[in-house]
Amino acid sequence: MKRSLLIFIVCLSACIDPYTHPEIEKSNPLLVVDGFINPLEISKITLSYTQDLNLGGSTAPSFEIGAEVWVEDEQENKLSLTSDNQGNYYLAPNSIDTATPGTYRLKIKLTNQKEYESEFVPMLTSPDIDSVTWGLTNNQEVELKVSTHNVLTEAPGYFRWTFDETWEYFSRYYSAVSYNSATGEVEFRQDNINKCWQQGYSTNISIESTTRFDENKVSEFVIDRFKLNSERFYSKYSALVKQQSLTEGAYSYWKQVKKTNQDLGTIFGPLPSEVIGNIQSLSDPKERVIGYFSISSIKTKRIFITTQELPRPSQAYETPYGSCELFEIPAQRVNEVSQYLLVDPIYSDDGLGTIIAYTFSSQFCVDCRFRGGSTVQPEYWR
Repeated sequence: MKRSLLIFIVCLSACIDPYTHPEIEKSNPLLVVDGFINPLEISKITLSYTQDLNLGGSTAPSFEIGAEVWVEDEQENKLSLTSDNQGNYYLAPNSIDTATPGTYRLKIKLTNQKEYESEFVPMLTSPDIDSVTWGLTNNQEVELKVSTHNVLTEAPGYFRWTFDETWEYFSRYYSAVSYNSATGEVEFRQDNINKCWQQGYSTNISIESTTRFDENKVSEFVIDRFKLNSERFYSKYSALVKQQSLTEGAYSYWKQVKKTNQDLGTIFGPLPSEVIGNIQSLSDPKERVIGYFSISSIKTKRIFITTQELPRPSQAYETPYGSCELFEIPAQRVNEVSQYLLVDPIYSDDGLGTIIAYTFSSQFCVDCRFRGGSTVQPEYWR
């Protein structure tokens, strides 16, 4: 009996072919409409196309360049968006009169003359964010939490949160000197390339509804979490949380997208094409379009977290500098390592301050800008 069971298991694991959903295998790229209109600030709508799932995301996304994109009200008054020729389309702030309630829709005409339009949607006003706080889990994770309450209406509130994040980070080695290739001299460095500020953006879909609460408010909703030993928290971290009000339809759409992101990769998960938005093709009613057009003001609140506020992590901070090394070069041969960056001078023991050598390392380990950050402190930093 045991032998028969073993044969069955081996056959089952060896005889199943890789599964490819027929919808994925034969699907054409779908138009993706990403973005929304904030009537008080510059707004961006991005037009792109879905990627072939069989390629595993190995190809860059394709963007729609040169389309006509506009917003119109029920009287067909037209507000055109301007293109940056990279697939992004912008509407200037205060283009929509917020003092006059109304509904609006998005219209799109591609270069191939295909046309699309969204449903008419109301212009929403987001309530203020009450607070942005942080908490620590038992797994040594730092959680970002947001609280709000809807005093603008008695109707249930639907919300979406995103955030822009900034953190200080440092290169592995502090460079005190630099080699001037024009003069062939070593000079004391005037700029600090050891300390940088890195920018990041939320990737989670953070949505919540007050329909499941007794009161029309959201309290300490977790919008993201990070490891305590993340490099973000080595010195100082900041997040600018942005709150957008949603219609019930927009909330349902983002709920579908969130579930798709969680389940994609299993044969039982929903397909991207099954996410239904409020944008349709006028040229081909059967064509699927991914995206949901909405209009809402945005409320923001910033939080700072310093390493002094947090407990010391049980593990070392995660940085990419594990393979960094310091090397030495005699002073008279310093020109031989001009592709590297000098770190410190090495002095002789004669008490005369004679420099006999220099330490050096790779640009990655010495210049924090090599990782994409900036040495210019943001205006909002404190």
